[in-house]
Amino acid sequence: MCTVSDDKTVRIWSLQDRRMIRFKTFPDLLRTCEYSQSGKTIAVGTKNGHFMILNEADLSIIVTVEHRNQEVSDIKFSPDDRYLAVGTHDNFVDIYNVQTQKRRFSKFNFFI
Repeated sequence: MCTVSDDKTVRIWSLQDRRMIRFKTFPDLLRTCEYSQSGKTIAVGTKNGHFMILNEADLSIIVTVEHRNQEVSDIKFSPDDRYLAVGTHDNFVDIYNVQTQKRRFSKFNFFI
């Protein structure tokens, strides 16, 4: 399991052992995280509207995307890990192709 917080850390937890097994501090306030279906990567959304894809093994950054200016409030991988949905406080849900980083988006009339 992964968690993020205002202390700018991503923390990885062992549910079986009920303990934290590793963490890493980043420069931005973090708002949301999600494991890929494969478990090899973690997507993390920030307060400043960016998101990162991290290597699960060592929490190194694979890619950072300067997404929008509003806080990322939710982030989810598709079941096949090909796409990443990124929801922000400006009422957008953007869908990214994880391999090409190309974006398609939809605007909503409600808070995400």
